[in-house]
Amino acid sequence: MKIRTSSLTGDALTLILMASGMVQGAAPVENAQILRQVNPIYPQTAKKARIEGTVRFNAIIDQDGFVKNIQPVSGHPMLVSAAIAAVKQWAYRPTMLEGKAVALPTQIQVNFALK
Repeated sequence: MKIRTSSLTGDALTLILMASGMVQGAAPVENAQILRQVNPIYPQTAKKARIEGTVRFNAIIDQDGFVKNIQPVSGHPMLVSAAIAAVKQWAYRPTMLEGKAVALPTQIQVNFALK
């Protein structure tokens, strides 16, 4: 499920967050709601080399709403560190299931595009 898409001017950096919508072995849960989304800084070396692309991660939104266990799935090595540094600062309203905060498996995609 698409949670949030935001576009930046300048480097035309687009962030897309996709949540799985399911907690393993449990009933469907409501979409995670982002409270704080820090945009990554486009690495200067990647800009100079004209590198663009998408960095994909598997992660967990923990019971407190923080992104944990960030595991890169794909993406250019020059972009991965910048994407991870930003995503680590994101925060969500905790996902509730039957009145209790639960961890939510998530897929995160960060797109880097030069203008």
